Amino acid sequence: MDLRTPTSTNEFAQAWGNAYRQGARLRVRGADTKLRFAGPVAEADIAFDTSGLSFIGEYDPRDLTIRVGAGMPFADLAETLKAEGQMLPLDPPFHEGATVGGVVAANLCGPRRRGYGTARDFVIGVEFADWRGRLVQSGAMVAKNVAGYDLNKLFVGSWGVLGPMLTLNFRVSPLERQTTTFLVQGRTEAEYRAVRDRALRGFAQPIAVDYVNATAGELLRLNGSALLLRYANAPAVIERLRASLDLPEAVDPELEPYLWLRLREWFHHQVTGYADGALLQLSTVHSRLFADAASLGGRVMARAASGVIYASYRDSETALETMRFLERQGRTVTLLSASEPVRESLAARTLGAERAARTGTPMPGDFALMEKVKAHFDPQGLVNRGRLHGWFRNGHERIPHLASHRAETRGPRRVRPLRALFECVPHVSRTGSGNGFTARAHLPDDPGERRARGVGRELPKPHRTMPGLPRMRDGVPLRSALRAAGGSRAGGY
Repeated sequence: MDLRTPTSTNEFAQAWGNAYRQGARLRVRGADTKLRFAGPVAEADIAFDTSGLSFIGEYDPRDLTIRVGAGMPFADLAETLKAEGQMLPLDPPFHEGATVGGVVAANLCGPRRRGYGTARDFVIGVEFADWRGRLVQSGAMVAKNVAGYDLNKLFVGSWGVLGPMLTLNFRVSPLERQTTTFLVQGRTEAEYRAVRDRALRGFAQPIAVDYVNATAGELLRLNGSALLLRYANAPAVIERLRASLDLPEAVDPELEPYLWLRLREWFHHQVTGYADGALLQLSTVHSRLFADAASLGGRVMARAASGVIYASYRDSETALETMRFLERQGRTVTLLSASEPVRESLAARTLGAERAARTGTPMPGDFALMEKVKAHFDPQGLVNRGRLHGWFRNGHERIPHLASHRAETRGPRRVRPLRALFECVPHVSRTGSGNGFTARAHLPDDPGERRARGVGRELPKPHRTMPGLPRMRDGVPLRSALRAAGGSRAGGY
């Protein structure tokens, strides 16, 4: 496999486009800290390393925004922000080795998810290379931006299957001056739930609420299960809060950072401790979280205020049996990490074209949408094949029943509804090259010009009525009406 490490975004985009046009199978890599996560990495002809894009492109602490290269180590970014009294509170696992691009592509967040959100809440801009070798930029260096499509969210959690992220814009937060942690231990499921619910209803909200069972508590050097509540409030507020919620004494301030460090790196310890180990993620509701955590077995750690449970098992067979049991109950469960043979067999058995061809079982409804997005960014299916949980591991050897369905529904040309209106309803006038209706007539800003044009207080009607066109919904005809009137099928809208 040929390894390339471009040192600038232009060089990266040009080399990426040339390799794609040659039909080479491409892989995007950062620090490779999460090779056991997501789908297995398929064989590639050329690997593009983002470590050459380790730089700070723009940073003004007063604006609380920063633009960095995707290959910059996340630890270096954290130190740069800390020097200015700021932070990017994602708490990703593999903190010391992961790159910024890898953190966003994996979207694995840490304990402070409850208080600050995930990566999609902090990414405000992304620059990536498309398959033509062009540099494409989405977003800007402002926290509130409504210009253009919000492509940033597509790349969060994409595992690189849409192409390489080259630079990323983040909004950052002020560094916490002081944090306080309460450790609740030795309670029953109902008692843990009551403490959690009281904390969430309190006048001050915790920034982290994590639960570990007795087995996982050993990693934190705790005796038994525990519920951890972390706050970032002033001491006077903490005292009132402790009295109102009947909480125990706060954890020693010197020990508190190490406790949350172990929780942040919990993923790291679980996936590196056992060669055949596996890690499951279960999404649940708050009312069932502690009961679900108790029923999973293994080492369990839960984001108790976010409805996410992680269960680690020493052997993959136990994890797969648990996964199949939860799926039969209709639960949302994901195999986050396992050995490569296990992930390959699981992808072939449950997600790939083999299962659809053998059983005729249709893929989930959102798979068709995912496939369209993937085909737009990677038409030949060459980028990071197999990485996104096996969904795209066969490139564009598509599932037969989906391919035939698309061939039947795709017409000879794509027709936008508002374009068809003017062919079907000739008495409605166009407004220009936009092929749409004006919501209201343009009114000049200058009051004198308004009076000169005779514009009074009465505003004109929003648009003309459209009589005689069947099957209207909110003033826009349905697709079936357009097909009957225009003689052409509207595809994909």
